[in-house]
Amino acid sequence: MFNRKHRKVRYVKCPYCGRNPVIVEYPSVKRNRIVMHYECTNGLLATGDTPYPSEALDMWLLAVGKVLKVDDVICDYFAKQQKKEAGR
Repeated sequence: MFNRKHRKVRYVKCPYCGRNPVIVEYPSVKRNRIVMHYECTNGLLATGDTPYPSEALDMWLLAVGKVLKVDDVICDYFAKQQKKEAGR
């Protein structure tokens, strides 16, 4: 519409196979709540468990950033954001 160029977002896909991650939800063993995490469909990369989908996405971006080692700015941004959330 406005002649915008759409770039493929590289850091959302799995760095090993290039597939999109899926979010997996399941009940927690220790608590009575649903926890979720992102993982590659081939099982090559997964994140830790969290009860919030936005935190799961942030953790996925950090994991991919550590593998690629090219987006230090994104990693620093999310690290600062996590420090702010931990301080509340």
